[in-house]
Amino acid sequence: ERDINVYCGVQTITMKINFCTVLFSGYSETDLALNGRHGDSHCRGFVNNNTFPAVVIFIINLSTLEGCGNNLV
Repeated sequence: ERDINVYCGVQTITMKINFCTVLFSGYSETDLALNGRHGDSHCRGFVNNNTFPAVVIFIINLSTLEGCGNNLV
């Protein structure tokens, strides 16, 4: 099982991070935000406990990609 998986879709990019790896590193899901933008809910991940292993999921909408400090050039 990989620690990080990235899925590129037509409208979104989805990144899944193994939650055990997050906890083992000394972080929690509230510590994780794309480019440190903790104040923007669109930039924060959420925990999915319905999978094994549990994962932190980030869903990045391509139409608002720059909102979390990301730009496609």
